Amino acid sequence: MAAVTPSGLEPGVSDAETPIGVPMPCNLCGSTSPSRVWPARTTWVVRCSDCGLRFISPRVGQLVESEAYFRELYLPLFEGQAGEMGRRAMDFQIGEIETLVPVGTLLDVGSATGEYLRSARDRGWRCVGVERSPWAADYGRDHYGLDVRTGDLTDIDLPLASFDAVLMVEVVEHLEDPKANLARVAELLRPGGVLWLTTPNVASLAASVLGPRWDRIEPNGHLYYFAPESLTRLLEGAGLELLSLRTSGIDGDELLQRARQAGVAGSRLQWRLRVGAHRNLLRLRALRRTGADRLDPGRHGAMLGETLIALARRRQA
Repeated sequence: MAAVTPSGLEPGVSDAETPIGVPMPCNLCGSTSPSRVWPARTTWVVRCSDCGLRFISPRVGQLVESEAYFRELYLPLFEGQAGEMGRRAMDFQIGEIETLVPVGTLLDVGSATGEYLRSARDRGWRCVGVERSPWAADYGRDHYGLDVRTGDLTDIDLPLASFDAVLMVEVVEHLEDPKANLARVAELLRPGGVLWLTTPNVASLAASVLGPRWDRIEPNGHLYYFAPESLTRLLEGAGLELLSLRTSGIDGDELLQRARQAGVAGSRLQWRLRVGAHRNLLRLRALRRTGADRLDPGRHGAMLGETLIALARRRQA
């Protein structure tokens, strides 16, 4: 799944056990007492009163990316100069995994049309993808000859402890049950195997400034909104050891432009910038107290960036 505002989507079917409009319990701790944070069209982004996880409640449905989305928005990202930059980024990310484990077997969860899988295969990895969009899964199989399984990770039969690495690029926020999916990832990784994961950062300066106008809010697609603390809790609760956590994607001039376009300006904008920066400084200090070796302030800009990047590994037996 791409880090693109998800337009051109087609409705799917809501989980039978989670009817549309039913308030959701917290996926991390099970609490049923969230508080409303931001309006999100016909529903709300809420915050768990016990653990702080933010998520959409009530649910308003489930969306699966359509052929139009992939043809018009996703695939053009891999063409021309933008495509070359994307390929370099993919090589960097997969190379980061290779500093921790030897080239072996790799699973891409939410493999879309297969660009990450193709890049990993070119580097010598034996690859499998999981993708719930039938059109995208077919594209990866037909155009690149990839092994892509259509469906959800928790429903697909894969051998336990069979992968050296798992990729989850802008995927976990889309999942109906992140906790179950991360537990499944831990089962599929070999002991010592690594997970490379990205997701929007609800604790970013952009989210603090833009609030309900933050363009990562998509109630039919982005069901969960992770901060460093909640993502850490998700990973460690699944039996994964967090190796590093950083953020990327912070451009002050671009953020100011986006804020003005969203109608946030003047003294209100300055106040939100100050409050957002202060909150992130406090967050960084708290995270350092829990695991300073896992954080690299020089790389993640005090957790201000819009994308969280986590590296974790399955604990040794």
